[in-house]
Amino acid sequence: MREADTELSAAAGGVWLCGDDWLPLRHVPAPPAWQFGVAYPMPAEMVNNAFTGWSGHTSVLWPKRRLSLTIEADIDYYVLYAPPGEDFFCFEPVDHPINAVNLPGGGGEAHGMTVLEPGERLSCEFRFTVERTGESARRERPRTRAGAKARARSAAAR
Repeated sequence: MREADTELSAAAGGVWLCGDDWLPLRHVPAPPAWQFGVAYPMPAEMVNNAFTGWSGHTSVLWPKRRLSLTIEADIDYYVLYAPPGEDFFCFEPVDHPINAVNLPGGGGEAHGMTVLEPGERLSCEFRFTVERTGESARRERPRTRAGAKARARSAAAR
């Protein structure tokens, strides 16, 4: 869900700029508005690009809802699709940019695409974690007897 206060943190070093057909044309350093090194509001303009040099760690924050989504993956690229004026966006971890096999500069393998021989397998790990944030998260935690146990240990140590 994309809301006015939705924030994305997904640091990347570069981005593939697209043509009118949405296929990547050239790779450039990520412009400041698209670096997402810290939590930034979602861009107002259209974004439909593959980002490179990703750390494999992303956070999406919904402050009004007091929710966060953490995405972790063992790959170096992601695609962000965020059409202006819509109430959704797509963050997709990928192991190579769109159309990697046809990109300038050496084909798919040069751009992170793993070419498998017949019978070979590729395995990647992805983790998506949703958590409550802020005051509501503290109020909703179940109460435990840990506090009482800690006080008893402290009293016994005196």
